[in-house]
Amino acid sequence: MSEANVVGRRKPWLAGVLSGVQPGLGQLYNGQPSKAIVLALLPYVVAGPILTVLLLYAPLHPPYNLVLPLLLLLAVLVAIVRDATSVARQQDCRYELKRYNKWYVYLLFALIGGFVVQPIGVDLIRQFIQAFKIPAVSMAPTLLVGDHVLVDKSIAWNGKVLERGEIIVFKFPEDEKKDFIKRVIGLPGERIEIRNKTVYVNDTALEDGGYSQRIDPGILDAQTNPRDNLGPVTVPQESYFVMGDNRDQSLDSRFFGYVHRSKVIGKALFIYWSWDDRQNFVRWERIGQRPW
Repeated sequence: MSEANVVGRRKPWLAGVLSGVQPGLGQLYNGQPSKAIVLALLPYVVAGPILTVLLLYAPLHPPYNLVLPLLLLLAVLVAIVRDATSVARQQDCRYELKRYNKWYVYLLFALIGGFVVQPIGVDLIRQFIQAFKIPAVSMAPTLLVGDHVLVDKSIAWNGKVLERGEIIVFKFPEDEKKDFIKRVIGLPGERIEIRNKTVYVNDTALEDGGYSQRIDPGILDAQTNPRDNLGPVTVPQESYFVMGDNRDQSLDSRFFGYVHRSKVIGKALFIYWSWDDRQNFVRWERIGQRPW
């Protein structure tokens, strides 16, 4: 053991802080490079996707469907930090520095973790789930301006059949750079008609009073505007007729036509955050809610 490379006992608090900044960095400081690499990958490449699947498919009710996965991810990170501090305490009083026990190696490890590993993990998670902010009033009262919704993107590639009443995010047919969120009203092959604001599906009035609103008492003629009177029309195969819950203030299939299945990004799951911009406060009662 070279005296020049011999130093005192490793500092447990420093090992913990390093792994808190970047998972695995404390283990590298402790002289465990293999474990450091594994733990650097664990939260993003392994734990993240697993917890995302749990978030999507576990039979949990709000707010546990949001809180439990976050707590599990936090538990993984805490375990990594505790491992770093525990190993540092148990090591000998004197140890020899390795070639990688340099500040610039630690910095490089942290940069790779933050700018390479983490983005890869985020991209994996985004194959399953994505956040969407409600920017307008078209889905009121179900979704309000300032609600942040988690969207299940797996339906875009798992072949799941969409059902009436589900709220979906899709590419706006007239400008696919924009994402819209509406409720599925008409399924492929169904006959849709709107008469004096009442929606009919296959000649049966749609019972939508529990989630929709019509705030304008006036009735627009079909020759002037399709808002209140439309059709009848038949929904093409592989397509859907969608509408906003705020019937009198929504740009939807009454105006831009049908949404093809290939343009569907995902299905809304629940509200994970809600901020009232006008009054500047958090709408705590809406967080974790699945109002559809």
